[in-house]
Amino acid sequence: RRCAWRVERRRLFTPAREYSLKLKCGRTLGISEWGDPSSACKTVVYHHGLPFGRLEPSIYLSNAHAHEAFAKMGIRLISVDRPGIGKSTNLASRSPHDFAQDLSHVADELNISHFAVVGFSAGASYALAQAQQDARVKAVALVGASVPMYLMVSREDSLVSRGLACLEFASSKLPASIAGIPSYSLALLLKQISHMSPSAATRLLARCEPRNVLTSDEEETAGAMIHQTLQDAVGQGLLGFGEDFLTVLGRGLQLNLSDIGVPVLLFFGKSDDLVPLGTSAWLASRC
Repeated sequence: RRCAWRVERRRLFTPAREYSLKLKCGRTLGISEWGDPSSACKTVVYHHGLPFGRLEPSIYLSNAHAHEAFAKMGIRLISVDRPGIGKSTNLASRSPHDFAQDLSHVADELNISHFAVVGFSAGASYALAQAQQDARVKAVALVGASVPMYLMVSREDSLVSRGLACLEFASSKLPASIAGIPSYSLALLLKQISHMSPSAATRLLARCEPRNVLTSDEEETAGAMIHQTLQDAVGQGLLGFGEDFLTVLGRGLQLNLSDIGVPVLLFFGKSDDLVPLGTSAWLASRC
């Protein structure tokens, strides 16, 4: 009975629609959607983090409270694999603006007149790039935005943050086949952990004990979605992860934040030891 319940939960939080879109250049984008496709006035484009892919929203919708709140909002949520990740064709030496252009084609094909964008972690640069060059974007939300730490890290930041800043700077000149090793290895490790112990993967991803907000069953469901998301994301190997790492963290910001004229809402956590809290002030002062 418990197994049947868990299978049913997994079905509940998988995307409502999945499809591919072929671009004029010949590349293909993997796309997933949740919610009501008729809600054209409430469309949100989601930019996933690293080392995840387009299925990432399923992780955060995998508990009853979040799913119920999402259903009440009547949102059409669209998430697209970045090049070389999941079902999207790789693109070497890309910039955030290249992917923003890809998503403009997606909006054209789906006949979306206006929408908001969410950038989670490494997806923040892509969300900002899309807001900068597509007039249909009306608002931006960034959650734990990852930007090059070596641009802003200080002695007051955690040892983890300073170590990551050094790693980012050292990796900036590496080829994608080497730069992708850390994030790709992390994806494989999390995939294995989530297969063996879904609850442990959920707690590891949160870097805390989340049972004050999640039940044991919800932890397991979230872990199952972590496994499904990563299994899909790593399908093409590490090159896409390397390109994504270099695009977001190794080649500078590649954005003119003063050109962004729509509201930008920033969410950061004081206990997040991967993204310095000062990132929020740094971004806010430049948007």
